[in-house]
Amino acid sequence: MTENTLEKLTPAPAPVQTLLLICEKCGKKQVLEGEENPSIQIQRQLKARIKETLKPGTARAITTSCMNICPVNAIAIGYIDSLQQNTSAQFFLLNEKDTDRAANDLFQQFCLKI
Repeated sequence: MTENTLEKLTPAPAPVQTLLLICEKCGKKQVLEGEENPSIQIQRQLKARIKETLKPGTARAITTSCMNICPVNAIAIGYIDSLQQNTSAQFFLLNEKDTDRAANDLFQQFCLKI
């Protein structure tokens, strides 16, 4: 970025403490005929669980485009904890095929540790 561009950007506080990124393209590769994208199913289940269990601004789960990890028979997951001193993204490969179990595992691992 050039210096001019940086002058136009204003830092903003993180809107959530924990952010989960779920690759939509990975799920699309696993869709069987007549089924919904498992990445979208997991995101919806996580969103509902977060909403019913946690305070607003605690966690958020979103689908994203390709993260260039491209696992075979798995879904790429990105995790960002904005409360850490030096925030950095971590990436994981989700191998669970059952979307209910996958959403529960992600919720337990990342959302309840806040």
